[in-house]
Amino acid sequence: MGTVSLISIISLFGFSALVAFVVPWLILVSPAIRLFTDRPGGRKVHQKITPRIGGISIVISFLLFSFIWHFSLFMDLPSLNIKLFNAVIFGTIGIAVIGFFDDINLFSIASFTKFAIEVVIAVLLIAISGIKFDTIHLLGQTYSLGVAAWPITVLWLVGVTNALNLIDGIDGLAGTVSLISFCTIGILAQLGGDYGIVIFCTLCAGLIFGFLAHNIPPARIFLGDTGSLFFGMTIGLLCAYLVSTTSRPYPFIIAPLIVGFPLIDVSLAISRRFFKAIANGESYLHSVLKTMDADNDHIHHRLMFRGLRHSQTTMVIAIYAVTTCAVAVVISMDQKSLSTILFLIYLALITGWLTYKLGFFDRLTNLYQASHNRNQNSQSKSKNGINVIVLNADEYLRHALQSFKQDVFSLYFMEIGEKIDDSKKVSAVLVNSLHIDNQTEELSQGINLAVRFQCPIVLIADEFAVSSWERTKKLSIKTLLIRKPIYVPKLFNDLYLFAINSDSAPIFAGAFRSETNISASLGHE
Repeated sequence: MGTVSLISIISLFGFSALVAFVVPWLILVSPAIRLFTDRPGGRKVHQKITPRIGGISIVISFLLFSFIWHFSLFMDLPSLNIKLFNAVIFGTIGIAVIGFFDDINLFSIASFTKFAIEVVIAVLLIAISGIKFDTIHLLGQTYSLGVAAWPITVLWLVGVTNALNLIDGIDGLAGTVSLISFCTIGILAQLGGDYGIVIFCTLCAGLIFGFLAHNIPPARIFLGDTGSLFFGMTIGLLCAYLVSTTSRPYPFIIAPLIVGFPLIDVSLAISRRFFKAIANGESYLHSVLKTMDADNDHIHHRLMFRGLRHSQTTMVIAIYAVTTCAVAVVISMDQKSLSTILFLIYLALITGWLTYKLGFFDRLTNLYQASHNRNQNSQSKSKNGINVIVLNADEYLRHALQSFKQDVFSLYFMEIGEKIDDSKKVSAVLVNSLHIDNQTEELSQGINLAVRFQCPIVLIADEFAVSSWERTKKLSIKTLLIRKPIYVPKLFNDLYLFAINSDSAPIFAGAFRSETNISASLGHE
């Protein structure tokens, strides 16, 4: 197999990163780019049209490099195990086809159909490579799984694939977590003398690094299902290969630790959806099906609801991912039972603290809180009587405003054309503009409400049409313009200062920004 020099690793990493950075530009200038645009709205966090081509460019670059490497064209590097290589290529092509049809705007694949196809691919991968959890090493003991090896390995591959896909919700997150996982697998392979895996992980890490240059907030391109499914299936296969090879008796526990964050997130999502459905009176079978329903309550969403930006959220999660991967490396080097148990207890305490601070224990222990029984327009009772109408909120904005813990505002969500009781005292109207072309229409009802209740308007938008703020200025309506993306604590802070000063003479306040901190009043931790 041979060894590999540090210069070779750095050169391969740099060259693959360069290719991954250049290939998206070629796709961006092609007419086909219109087929992969991802429009904002609904549960989506992004607030401008962004193409989902990151995964497609990564897969193209990966296949090109892999065939050049395998056939030793222009490269003299240690090769990958032939069965593993065949399995990776087959898995990449199969999973990329699913991702491609999910990313392109012309088609849509149902969740159950996609899951079934992933199961078939996982079964074929095991058949091609022979990689499966026949025996596992744990706490100094070796256990044979027998006939359970196949279903457990299939569940592992499909689970990790979907776990990576589910965390791909904000800029840079899935790529960063995958980069950490590939680096960890590369380190473990280096310690075990498997230099083919080292080269493979270096290639994947370089491709991710090049892609992240386009995906850091604000992202120019998204990874898409093609990329996240590819990363998940590949990382899952490599982890299974590491812990199932008898020449390197790595403890089984390092596999879930390498993908610790995605597995924690998907486990919380599945349990939360299941118990919520049970609490709603659904049958067990229907509750199981409900676990596949998408929502805006993942760990990264909850961090953002507490005021973190995309980059800050990714940083917090990356630190956690590095921690779990570091524990995996340490356990693999010192496999004593006591050391393993102590490190796992340490990691469990960190995980417990994080999930507690994010309110996951509240959701699990109080399966159906009173807030879920209230009408969406009957939000928290305001101590100070500051009633705010939220007009035209998409699903993400609605969820973000409802999830933030505060007792200052009562929020009343309305759609365009909906009526409201005149007896209410309204302190502000918040209008969410989904697109500049529709901004005049979106603002019209907001203006009517502002005139009716003699209150100011807060307009949230990607960009502001001149006609929009000129209308409010002519009508002497006090107006606050807030550019997306929205950071909820800042929004509530500005809204509070804006609303309590609304009794003053109406003026145009488009440049209004205040750094006054009312976090204590809003209950922000």
